[in-house]
Amino acid sequence: MKKLRISDEFVDHPAERDLVPMEVIRPRPIAPASRVAILIAPVVFAANLMAPIDLAAGTGPPGEMVKFDVDDEKVRAYLSRPNGERSGPGVVVIHEWWGLNGQIRGFGDRLAGEGYLAIVPDLYRGNVADDAEHAHELMRALDEDRAVATIRAAAAYLRREEGAAQRPVGTIGFCMGGSLS
Repeated sequence: MKKLRISDEFVDHPAERDLVPMEVIRPRPIAPASRVAILIAPVVFAANLMAPIDLAAGTGPPGEMVKFDVDDEKVRAYLSRPNGERSGPGVVVIHEWWGLNGQIRGFGDRLAGEGYLAIVPDLYRGNVADDAEHAHELMRALDEDRAVATIRAAAAYLRREEGAAQRPVGTIGFCMGGSLS
């Protein structure tokens, strides 16, 4: 896999500038006191965003289902736009092994409430698991190359949204989605 950094110096195409695979930079040794903060900070951030959503409290309007092309297939995705005229950075949210369920759609809405333009692509083609055994089957059947192509197409979709072309796009994933992010 090609290694990318968030800089024009290390990427071949400007659209890839903000898509960074997990193995991009080999971590340097971290001082013991810093390790705790590094391990806790993402958990606190995610816990705050995964808190119950109260739409009346201004967390963002419910999103909508959209479609975009990946190869010769139309892929469904849940798109959440922030309130107001301008949007912040885009975020591709990659669902857990359960699929594109209400919880992960709510997370997209929560990001929109914080000013992000969020899209959650449906990697399971409409299937949603209701128990761990079914979720495991769906995850094992997932074609990783197709999933990565879908995530890239979702990022491209966000860049085509009005006013978003020059904004960075990142990814965030949970469970199975974390490994794809």
